[in-house]
Amino acid sequence: MELDKILDAAESMGVGKEALIEKVQEKYVNYINEGQLRDLRNLQELTGIKLSEDFVQQEYTDCVKERKFEDFRNLQEATGIKAELSEDLVQQEYDDCVRKEDVWDLRSLQKMTGIKPKLSKDLVQQKYAAFVRQGNLNILKILQEATGIKPELSEDIVQKGYVSCVRHIKSEGVAEFEILQEITGIKPELSEDFVHKIFFDSVEWPRGVSFETEREYELFRNMRHNLTTPEILYHYNSRLETLFSLENTLKRLTGIEISKDAVQQRYATLVREERLVDLEKLRSVTRVKPELSEDLVQQKYATLVRQGNLNILKSLQEITGIKPEISEDAVQEGYATCAREGGLERLESLYQITEIKPELSEDVVKESYDFYVRKDDINCIRSLQEITGIKPEISEDAVQKRYEIYVMQHSFKLLKSLQEVTGIKPSEGIVQKGYVDYIKQDNLNKFEELKELTGIEPSKEVYQSLVDYLVK
Repeated sequence: MELDKILDAAESMGVGKEALIEKVQEKYVNYINEGQLRDLRNLQELTGIKLSEDFVQQEYTDCVKERKFEDFRNLQEATGIKAELSEDLVQQEYDDCVRKEDVWDLRSLQKMTGIKPKLSKDLVQQKYAAFVRQGNLNILKILQEATGIKPELSEDIVQKGYVSCVRHIKSEGVAEFEILQEITGIKPELSEDFVHKIFFDSVEWPRGVSFETEREYELFRNMRHNLTTPEILYHYNSRLETLFSLENTLKRLTGIEISKDAVQQRYATLVREERLVDLEKLRSVTRVKPELSEDLVQQKYATLVRQGNLNILKSLQEITGIKPEISEDAVQEGYATCAREGGLERLESLYQITEIKPELSEDVVKESYDFYVRKDDINCIRSLQEITGIKPEISEDAVQKRYEIYVMQHSFKLLKSLQEVTGIKPSEGIVQKGYVDYIKQDNLNKFEELKELTGIEPSKEVYQSLVDYLVK
């Protein structure tokens, strides 16, 4: 559409040329502010009215200050107007980018403007040192390419850089390490202990992650032997390949091998800390057979028995091949722990391991019964009674508190089971309160169940509540 025709149409509507051009410029501004650059381009083609160059130059300046590089490029493409930026402004932005360590922004700004950075050499060297300490050698390289300033780094800073790179060896650390060597020509001087620690930390389960149950221990311990799905197999083998590669990479970069002695020492530490999953993983990666002192293993057996951690004990026995020789005192303490924690299947396992019969005191058994009542574990009460022959003597208050909860929750099976093992009947007050609550809750079917279970007849007050319910 020709501009003359648009102007003629506008004039016939009482709109002057200047007013029309001003309105179109306002529309352009709105399109730019909203990022609608395609609409801006279309309107320009439609009207033939050019966008104000002053406005575009101001937008370029704003884009630079706000680091909106994509908007800058889009605006340039939409308008075809070349940016005329103040060099002082661009150099100021370069300086700001370096101070804030936004080196990617610096590179983008340089590509966009074509202006070479003129930065303080001291500032650049200061940032080189910071990037080396952080192990950010790719960023250093970009800054060097942008400025042309050669890094001047002290040996102390470079060695700290190597330490940082090795800490991140599983991600970008290898490339960063090699860049640092290439830039400085300084050889790494890393301690053997440090390299060993990095390797062991990489192999082992992340610190702070714990196994909540013995079931989790069992799952991870058996992964090498019982890989049930292709996905698990792929993940496990991929993990091992990465760690095999890591050992070789550390040797290539640092010249330090993961010695067998260091691995044996680590095995001993992992046994002391009961981290047998990590021990299994370390053995898989290094292929070094554990050679643990019998004293250490027997001490750990005794500790694990006292704690009732029998699955871990079995794992340790499988790893070491050392048969447990545990004192009777430790075994009896283990029985007490298993009883108190409801681990009666562990109690049986402990007998199979040691062939020492449990001798639980009445106090331990009573304490265990109280624990089972609080946990609503009636089966454990029965089992412990069968094992020990000691009849449950549980405080009536504790039992009545459970009955109150069972009545409220309609847990009649638990109520019946607890009554059978303790011989204690629910109090009349609890039952009568249950009747009233069932009426209020419109649970009359529970009303009859409770009556049948306890044999307690509803009181006159309960029937009055029932009448109130029926006549409302």
